[in-house]
Amino acid sequence: MEIGSHGLTHVDLTGVDDVVLKAETDGSRALLEELTGIRARGFCYPYGMVDARAVAAVREAGYSYACAIDPGPLTGPHALPRVHVGQRDTSWRLHLKHGLHRLRRRPVGSR
Repeated sequence: MEIGSHGLTHVDLTGVDDVVLKAETDGSRALLEELTGIRARGFCYPYGMVDARAVAAVREAGYSYACAIDPGPLTGPHALPRVHVGQRDTSWRLHLKHGLHRLRRRPVGSR
Protein backbone atom coordinates (compact mmCIF):
# COMPACT_ATOMS: atom_id res chain seq x y z
CA MET A 1 0.00 0.00 0.00
CA GLU A 2 1.19 3.49 -0.75
CA ILE A 3 0.25 6.80 0.82
CA GLY A 4 0.42 9.60 -1.72
CA SER A 5 -0.40 13.28 -1.70
CA HIS A 6 -3.69 14.87 -2.69
CA GLY A 7 -2.48 18.38 -1.91
CA LEU A 8 -2.22 20.15 1.41
CA THR A 9 -5.78 21.54 1.55
CA HIS A 10 -7.40 19.83 -1.48
CA VAL A 11 -7.78 22.89 -3.71
CA ASP A 12 -7.99 22.95 -7.50
CA LEU A 13 -4.36 23.62 -8.41
CA THR A 14 -5.28 25.11 -11.78
CA GLY A 15 -6.80 28.18 -10.11
CA VAL A 16 -4.27 29.12 -7.43
CA ASP A 17 -1.34 31.54 -7.40
CA ASP A 18 2.29 30.42 -7.37
CA VAL A 19 2.67 30.67 -3.57
CA VAL A 20 -0.34 28.43 -2.92
CA LEU A 21 0.69 26.03 -5.68
CA LYS A 22 4.11 25.54 -4.08
CA ALA A 23 2.60 25.10 -0.61
CA GLU A 24 0.08 22.55 -1.90
CA THR A 25 2.73 20.44 -3.61
CA ASP A 26 5.92 20.93 -1.56
CA GLY A 27 4.14 21.38 1.77
CA SER A 28 1.98 18.32 1.35
CA ARG A 29 4.94 16.13 0.46
CA ALA A 30 7.02 17.38 3.41
CA LEU A 31 4.17 16.80 5.85
CA LEU A 32 3.46 13.29 4.54
CA GLU A 33 7.11 12.36 4.79
CA GLU A 34 7.30 13.73 8.32
CA LEU A 35 4.21 11.77 9.37
CA THR A 36 5.07 8.48 7.67
CA GLY A 37 8.86 8.52 7.75
CA ILE A 38 8.99 7.44 4.10
CA ARG A 39 9.30 9.22 0.76
CA ALA A 40 6.00 10.35 -0.78
CA ARG A 41 6.28 9.33 -4.44
CA GLY A 42 2.77 9.80 -5.84
CA PHE A 43 0.45 12.76 -6.25
CA CYS A 44 -3.20 12.80 -7.25
CA TYR A 45 -4.53 16.15 -8.49
CA PRO A 46 -7.48 17.36 -6.38
CA TYR A 47 -10.78 17.09 -8.27
CA GLY A 48 -8.79 15.50 -11.09
CA MET A 49 -7.98 18.98 -12.43
CA VAL A 50 -4.57 19.52 -14.03
CA ASP A 51 -2.78 21.92 -16.32
CA ALA A 52 0.84 22.33 -17.43
CA ARG A 53 1.61 24.65 -14.51
CA ALA A 54 0.37 22.12 -11.93
CA VAL A 55 2.33 19.33 -13.64
CA ALA A 56 5.51 21.43 -13.46
CA ALA A 57 4.95 22.19 -9.76
CA VAL A 58 4.37 18.53 -8.90
CA ARG A 59 7.48 17.49 -10.85
CA GLU A 60 9.56 20.22 -9.17
CA ALA A 61 8.29 19.11 -5.74
CA GLY A 62 9.97 15.77 -6.41
CA TYR A 63 7.05 13.42 -6.94
CA SER A 64 7.79 10.43 -9.19
CA TYR A 65 4.34 10.40 -10.78
CA ALA A 66 0.91 12.03 -10.61
CA CYS A 67 -2.64 11.11 -11.68
CA ALA A 68 -5.54 13.16 -13.06
CA ILE A 69 -9.08 12.14 -13.98
CA ASP A 70 -8.65 13.62 -17.45
CA PRO A 71 -5.18 14.96 -18.24
CA GLY A 72 -6.32 16.09 -21.68
CA PRO A 73 -3.37 16.55 -24.03
CA LEU A 74 -0.85 16.26 -21.18
CA THR A 75 1.09 12.99 -21.05
CA GLY A 76 3.90 11.44 -19.10
CA PRO A 77 4.50 10.24 -15.56
CA HIS A 78 3.11 13.46 -14.01
CA ALA A 79 -0.15 13.36 -16.00
CA LEU A 80 -1.32 9.75 -15.80
CA PRO A 81 -5.04 9.14 -16.41
CA ARG A 82 -7.05 7.63 -13.55
CA VAL A 83 -10.60 6.43 -12.98
CA HIS A 84 -12.69 8.18 -10.32
CA VAL A 85 -13.96 5.77 -7.67
CA GLY A 86 -16.86 7.04 -5.58
CA GLN A 87 -18.80 5.91 -2.52
CA ARG A 88 -21.65 4.51 -4.58
CA ASP A 89 -19.48 2.47 -6.91
CA THR A 90 -20.33 -1.21 -6.72
CA SER A 91 -18.28 -4.01 -8.22
CA TRP A 92 -20.28 -3.97 -11.48
CA ARG A 93 -19.95 -0.16 -11.77
CA LEU A 94 -16.19 -0.39 -11.26
CA HIS A 95 -15.99 -3.09 -13.91
CA LEU A 96 -17.96 -0.87 -16.32
CA LYS A 97 -15.83 2.19 -15.52
CA HIS A 98 -12.67 0.19 -16.12
CA GLY A 99 -13.92 -0.95 -19.52
CA LEU A 100 -15.04 2.54 -20.54
CA HIS A 101 -11.79 4.04 -19.30
CA ARG A 102 -9.79 1.85 -21.68
CA LEU A 103 -12.03 2.94 -24.58
CA ARG A 104 -11.88 6.67 -23.78
CA ARG A 105 -8.20 7.08 -22.90
CA ARG A 106 -5.10 6.89 -25.03
CA PRO A 107 -2.35 4.50 -23.90
CA VAL A 108 -0.14 5.89 -21.14
CA GLY A 109 2.99 5.68 -23.30
CA SER A 110 1.58 7.78 -26.15
CA ARG A 111 2.88 11.29 -26.71
